[in-house]
Amino acid sequence: MSRAGIITLLLIVGSIDGQTLPGAARADAPALARKGPALEDLWDGRAVWVGDGEKIGRDFKFHYLSILGGKDDLWAYYITHATGADGKFKMGVGRARSVDGIKWIDDGPVLKVGCAGRAKGAAPRLWDERMASFPGVWKDGDTWYLVYEGAGEDAGFSPGDIGLATSTDGMTFTKHPDNPILRHEKNGWERANIGTPSLYKEGGVWYLFYHGYDHNVCQIGVASGKRLTGLSKSAANPIVAVSSTAGAWDTGTTGKRSSIVKEGGTYYFAFEGSTPQPYQQSRWSSGLARSKDLTSKWTKASINPMIPRTRSGFGYDGPELLRLGDDWYLYVRSPGNDWSERFRLMAKKGSE
Repeated sequence: MSRAGIITLLLIVGSIDGQTLPGAARADAPALARKGPALEDLWDGRAVWVGDGEKIGRDFKFHYLSILGGKDDLWAYYITHATGADGKFKMGVGRARSVDGIKWIDDGPVLKVGCAGRAKGAAPRLWDERMASFPGVWKDGDTWYLVYEGAGEDAGFSPGDIGLATSTDGMTFTKHPDNPILRHEKNGWERANIGTPSLYKEGGVWYLFYHGYDHNVCQIGVASGKRLTGLSKSAANPIVAVSSTAGAWDTGTTGKRSSIVKEGGTYYFAFEGSTPQPYQQSRWSSGLARSKDLTSKWTKASINPMIPRTRSGFGYDGPELLRLGDDWYLYVRSPGNDWSERFRLMAKKGSE
């Protein structure tokens, strides 16, 4: 992952429990005063997101990102689309690399749907034979942990649950034999499916954030535990619910969220939101939430949505937060397209 000398002061990252994060200074990095605004400034209305890059990864449909910062470059995992051997639409995971967060080199697929190599029309069915996508990645020591949303061709058999794959090089992943590691409930707010997972680890505890869907709305929950194969769902779920206020921007969805980042003693993530279904015609955007306790209710920012909304259809969704040097950046899907746009956090005039 190292390309010595390409970046010296551009990428300042940190770690918690061995994870390389896009959120804090490395212990071995030069001590630099933060010049860009903090997420707290955004929360309090002293900073705004300003468009910084368009058509990012257009050549390979680069969107719905999970980004890890390394010593010399960035690795981003994203959703891929392909046609399977059965002629059906499939979704997997790809990886790309960058040194500046704008120009990315595509490394191709790293995770594909399940395939039993069976004869046409024969059993067995696999839980992730239609989708093994929407990645959330965490690096702990020398191991990459990738959680993903899996679903089968038969929605009645496998409508959507969460799987785990691991790697020692960040490129070749092996699916866990006990997948799925987290299943949806038969009743309640996640009775239809769960997915779009993201990982965070602190103090030896794993936190897996995910969406839950009940055939009507999509909301955010969390499960935690010492082992990824032994997680317990929070009693506070959904920790970020859809708004009950008529006309609010997020009455239909609080879904895919960014990496969880920590500033001071506060945890933040960006999350996508929408108006009610049908989702292809909903208005989409992204907002900010924060908490002092990872597993309790999170508070939404009053400035939400924090970037523009689509007029109709998908876009400005699937957010990812990244800190490069002194600045925060936000990646989202470009409206009406399958590539990304980037925003930079800037101080409001008079707030510097």
